[in-house]
Amino acid sequence: MKPRLFSFVNISLFGLLIVVVTACRHNLSPSVSMTHSVQQYDIHIEPLLIPDDTSSVVFEDLRYSRAVRDLYRYEHYAPVWLENDLRTDKADSMILMIMSARKYGLLPHRYHFHEIPDLVSAPRDRMKMIRLDVILTDAFIAMAYDLKHGCLQEQKANVKSDSLELVNLTESIRTSGVRVVLESYEPIHAGYKSLKQALNSLLDSVNSSDHNLLMSGITVDSSEVHRKVQRIEINLERWRTEKEPLDKLYTWVNIPAYMFYVIENDEIVMQSRIVVGTAARQTPQFSSDIECFTIFPYWYVPRKITVEEYLPVIRKDTSFITRNNFDVLDRSGKIQKPASIDWKKYNTNNFPFTLRQREGPGNSLGIIKFVFDNPYAVFLHDTNAKNLFSRKVRALSHGCIRLEKAYEFAHFLIRENRATISSQMLDKYLTEKKRRTISLSSTIPIHIRYFTCEVRNDTLIFYDDVYQKDHGLIRQLYKGNVF
Repeated sequence: MKPRLFSFVNISLFGLLIVVVTACRHNLSPSVSMTHSVQQYDIHIEPLLIPDDTSSVVFEDLRYSRAVRDLYRYEHYAPVWLENDLRTDKADSMILMIMSARKYGLLPHRYHFHEIPDLVSAPRDRMKMIRLDVILTDAFIAMAYDLKHGCLQEQKANVKSDSLELVNLTESIRTSGVRVVLESYEPIHAGYKSLKQALNSLLDSVNSSDHNLLMSGITVDSSEVHRKVQRIEINLERWRTEKEPLDKLYTWVNIPAYMFYVIENDEIVMQSRIVVGTAARQTPQFSSDIECFTIFPYWYVPRKITVEEYLPVIRKDTSFITRNNFDVLDRSGKIQKPASIDWKKYNTNNFPFTLRQREGPGNSLGIIKFVFDNPYAVFLHDTNAKNLFSRKVRALSHGCIRLEKAYEFAHFLIRENRATISSQMLDKYLTEKKRRTISLSSTIPIHIRYFTCEVRNDTLIFYDDVYQKDHGLIRQLYKGNVF
């Protein structure tokens, strides 16, 4: 992929915005001289009002035109960001937020970045001032929505002025400030906050040329630091899809990291290496609740695995069934004798049986299976192939999650009277090698997710994109700017 070409104009826009806002901070805005001339000659100028004509040019090319018009209607068409025909501090604060969009993992072009320099440089042009007010309102709504829901969850037709409590916009900005209000829409998760902090540290560490390019929304594919910024940004986007706050105690699986965590009060209290699904049989992302676990479980082989992988082997050698401790069940659940079946007459379309692997140390699920409701028939379980945990790349299963510390996690689950058995009783049951299901008095959430970078122990870590999901997000967010 060739680097994206960029021009001096892009960088100049960013520089011009810096000059404009800096001048405003030092009372050097051209609008100041306009105010003096008005006072000197006592010229009466009608106050600016936003047009109520929705076909007006000031409403062109807005992301949330409906919400913008609803908001001005609620404000009786008074400007939100201007006062006495001049830009207010909150207007300059909003412009600074647009300039700083990249620090939030957002791209400034989504918030009228390229139009603002021309508008702020023409304070005597009333139509441009009205347009500036309108696009700042649109930018505020867009940034609030992107921070709360993500840039790829946009549903323009359904966004109304009250969807982000925008009817209180002017009051909340007046009392709290633009940045505080916008940041209130960000995810509250610790993972998001640490990743955002890592992004800001990275942006602050680059040279001025790269910094100006990045803050202008430009990403050069050939630059390693630019690629890192992109990867952090798409993972911040993933965090924005986490709608619900996480519980005080929960379990967390990060597929690209090949790791399982038990997190309590935002602290990792247990962690374990895992094996996840291959690229062809990917472990799905979902949330559920661990309800129970079974020791010395059966493994009911999923039909897809049975007919695609095992049936061709069985048709050549039926001893495969006995060697691997499988029972053959008919549709009523009765065990059938393998020798009584004409295996060659069955294929992927007409296979009427179910394979069930008997309990024991040779079972593919190992000696413990953790159960949580999901439509994918996915479990968290032990394994009889312990050697796989020593591999760096552990995308090796059919989709289920194999847990290295299954024994330790089972003991963790029954602590604090969460089950009717004690730790000693669990050890006794494991010694007896009999199949038992232990129910939990209170479930524990499990979240299976896909993050290709995160902060652990104050260190930013990047993982291989094992399922090649980053590329799809990058195409959507950066319009084909893929590395």
